[in-house]
Amino acid sequence: MKKQQKCYIYTRVSTSMQVDGYSLDAQKDKLKKYTEYQEMSIVGEYSDEGKSGKSVEGRPQFKQMLADVESGKDNVDYVLVFKLSRFGRNAADVLSSLQKMQDYGVNLICVEDGIDSSKDVGKLMISVLSAVAEIERENILVQTIEGFSTSFVKGVLDNPIYCGKLAFGRRKNEKIPGTRNEYHIVKQKDYLLSDGVHEAIISEEMWNQAHRKRQETGVLQVKTHSLEHEHILSGIIKCPVCGSGMYGNVNRKKHPDGGYYKDYFYYACKHRKLVDGHRCTYKRQWNEDRINAAVEEIIRKFVTNPKFEEEIRKQIGGSIDTSELGREYDGLKDRLNQTTGAKNKLADQMDHLSVLDKNYEKKYNDMQERLDKLYDEITDIENAIEEVETRLYNIRQDKISEDNVYQFLLFFDKLYDEFTDLEKKTFLKSFLSDVFIYEEEQKDGRILKGLRFKFPIYMNGRNVLGVDWDNESTDETIVALHRIDL
Repeated sequence: MKKQQKCYIYTRVSTSMQVDGYSLDAQKDKLKKYTEYQEMSIVGEYSDEGKSGKSVEGRPQFKQMLADVESGKDNVDYVLVFKLSRFGRNAADVLSSLQKMQDYGVNLICVEDGIDSSKDVGKLMISVLSAVAEIERENILVQTIEGFSTSFVKGVLDNPIYCGKLAFGRRKNEKIPGTRNEYHIVKQKDYLLSDGVHEAIISEEMWNQAHRKRQETGVLQVKTHSLEHEHILSGIIKCPVCGSGMYGNVNRKKHPDGGYYKDYFYYACKHRKLVDGHRCTYKRQWNEDRINAAVEEIIRKFVTNPKFEEEIRKQIGGSIDTSELGREYDGLKDRLNQTTGAKNKLADQMDHLSVLDKNYEKKYNDMQERLDKLYDEITDIENAIEEVETRLYNIRQDKISEDNVYQFLLFFDKLYDEFTDLEKKTFLKSFLSDVFIYEEEQKDGRILKGLRFKFPIYMNGRNVLGVDWDNESTDETIVALHRIDL
C-alpha cells in the first residue's frame, strides 16, 4: 500500500481577517477536510493569532514550525496552509522560508489556491500570486527535474551489466594529494570485464555501438555566454517538414578586435544534422525573438477578451468526474474485506484441527493450499487498489495543474513581460504542447500555422484544444488572428 504522507498545518489570522471568513477555526476546518480527502496524517498544528504576515519575525508559531521541519522530528512531507497569504505576505520571506523547507525535503500546499510547491507550475504560481499582491518579486528557479537525471542516464548507457557483462575495478578510492585523510573515487581506464551469469537485455554489439556513440557525442557543453537566456519554445515548436522538435541554438561571431558581436539565437530542426540515422532536409533557422513574439501575441489576443476571463473563472476549481474510479475502488475494498475475512476464518479452522484426526495431514495441506491462494488474491487486490489510488491522485493533480495555468492566464497580459526567460519557458511548457510553423514566411507576413494546448482554452464561444489557421473559418476571432501581422 502507498505510504501515508505526514504534514503540519499552519494557520494565521490578523484581527481584520476574522470578519472575512478566514478565522482560525475556518482555516483549520478547510485544512483538515483536505487532509482527509488526500488521506494525509496531521502530526503537528501551528497557529499565530493576530499576527501580521509581512515578516517572519513576530510569528513564534511559524518560527517553531520551521525549526521542527529542520530538526526532522516528525519527518513530514508537507506544510499545509489555507492560502499563500497565510504563509506570508513578504515575497522575500515566503521564498526564503519555502527554500528552507525544501532543503529538508518538505513542500508547501496552499489548499485554497491549489498550489503544490513540489510541482514546477506550483513554484511559478507562488511567484505569480506574490506579484499580483504587489509585494517584492523574486525569481523561483526550477529545482526539480522530473524523470531520469542526466547522470543516471549516463550511468545506464555506460554500464556493461545490461549486455550480460560484469565490470571489476572500474572505480578506485584514492587519497587526495596534499591531504591526510581525504579520499575520492577515481574512474579507471583499465578494468576487468567478465561474463556474468545473468541474462543480457541487449546484445554486446548494440551496447558497444551505444558506448562509441556516447564517447563521440557525450561531451557536456558548459554554458559560458548569455547565462540568463533560455530557448523559451525549444522542443515545443515543431519542424514543418519532419515534425520533430526544433531546438534553440546560438550563433556567436567574433569581432576583429577580439570581442564578440551580439549573440543571435535561433530555432532549427534537431535533425538538420544526422541524428540516430535520420537527417531532415529543412535547414531554415528562425530568429527566436520573432517566433517567441508571434506566440506571445496570439496568447494576448485571446486572454484580453472579456469573455475569456469569464469562462476561465468558471472552470477554475470545477469538479472532476471520478465516479467510475470511485466505484471500482469501493468494489476492490469490498473484495479485500471479504477475502481477508475468508483468510482469517480458514486460518482459525487450521488452528483448531486435531492432530489426532487420522486425516490431519491431508486436511492441513489442503487448507494450507487454499490459504496460500487467498494470500495471493489479497496481494493482487491490494495492488489493484494502489493502482486505482494512484490514478485518482494523478487525476486530481492534473486538475490542480490545469487550474494553476488558468489562473496565470488571467494575469498573463500584466505579468508575462516581468518574468525571466526561465519562468516564461516553465509556463509555456505547462500550457502549450505544440507550436506549428510554415516552412516559409507567408505573403501576409504570417509564420505561425497553429497552436495546440495541453488544456481546453475558451476561444470563439467554445473550449478548444488548439487552433489551426489553415482551416477555413468564418469565426470573427479566428479571422482576426489569421490576419495578425507577425
